[in-house]
Amino acid sequence: MNANVMWQSIVGPPDGVYQPGSADRLLPVEASPQIHVKQRGGEPRVVLRPSPPLSSAVATLFLEVINDRAEGEERPTPVQTELTLQFDASALQEAGATMTATVVHVKSLTGPPDLAPELARLAGSTVAYRVHASGAYSDFRYALASAADPGFLNLMRSASTALATMLVPLPGSALGVGAEFVVATRETEMPIPVVVFRTVRVTSIGDGLVAQLHVETVRYAASADFRLPNVGEDLRPLKLGRFASEAVGSIDLIPGSHLPVRAALSDLLDAELSSVKHSDRTWGLAASTSSRFALHRQ
Repeated sequence: MNANVMWQSIVGPPDGVYQPGSADRLLPVEASPQIHVKQRGGEPRVVLRPSPPLSSAVATLFLEVINDRAEGEERPTPVQTELTLQFDASALQEAGATMTATVVHVKSLTGPPDLAPELARLAGSTVAYRVHASGAYSDFRYALASAADPGFLNLMRSASTALATMLVPLPGSALGVGAEFVVATRETEMPIPVVVFRTVRVTSIGDGLVAQLHVETVRYAASADFRLPNVGEDLRPLKLGRFASEAVGSIDLIPGSHLPVRAALSDLLDAELSSVKHSDRTWGLAASTSSRFALHRQ
């Protein structure tokens, strides 16, 4: 992997979709997160990277999801949900182990009261991710509890994407206010393999050494191939014609901690796909997600 090519490729393909093989040459699927420090910032400087041992914790994740407008609907209806997550670090005895965040409680802030029993069945759903020796995280994946309605799979996908965006891999060098670094990772957005670039700036280090980071995230589709399970065989295969996915927000963390104290992000997805067999059949995918994270105890 050519590091110079890597960091020059932050401006990706104009349509947001890499040509076949290009993404894998840039950053292989199994590659660890890549970090490039552009500026170290001023004194005083602190090491932000998590330091072992990582501990278990409880946190709240708020999600507001607005999907593309349905036909005949004047404006999309936001869906607001609050999840309480238990982060279990008991399996983290060695590098490459998995951290699991388990849903222990779910509350709908916009849905009807009779939705509560269905949401309760989400308890036991998980978001899991790999913890590298460097303290970086990757391979985020989600799973529904066995009793949960499959219709809530998109909610867990949104939770997984939010956590993957908030848990930024951090450099091992000491940084101060004004520092800037870039992180490149391989992830999945919906069923789409993506190359993700995060530009991170240290905006403040306050009392108690709480550091505030400003994070801008851009995702590029690794290929034009696209699969949807509910699309008829006569329309398959599908391909991406355009893909735009980005997020922006702030993260507050205590240096050495593996979870932020709090975080707030806005995430946008806008894509277009078509049938390879029937080029006149196209679909648009659009969604916006606002997420907030609050750590209760660690």
